[in-house]
Amino acid sequence: MDKSQLPPTEKQLDYCMVILERIGECPCDEDGTPCFEKSMEAANLFIQNNRQLPWNGDSETSAGDWGGIPNH
Repeated sequence: MDKSQLPPTEKQLDYCMVILERIGECPCDEDGTPCFEKSMEAANLFIQNNRQLPWNGDSETSAGDWGGIPNH
């Protein structure tokens, strides 16, 4: 099973919500559900596209912390 079919991890969802609070908006489906809630792949993409270092003392956060693939 590939990442587009796996649900996001709790760590990914938590980190996505932190990012969402910071940036204030994100892509959603027609029902208003954030796209990052759809799959592990979508959550990884949201985090990679919207994570800006350093912010709020979070400069030590790594891909492994939010369930992503290190070095990607």
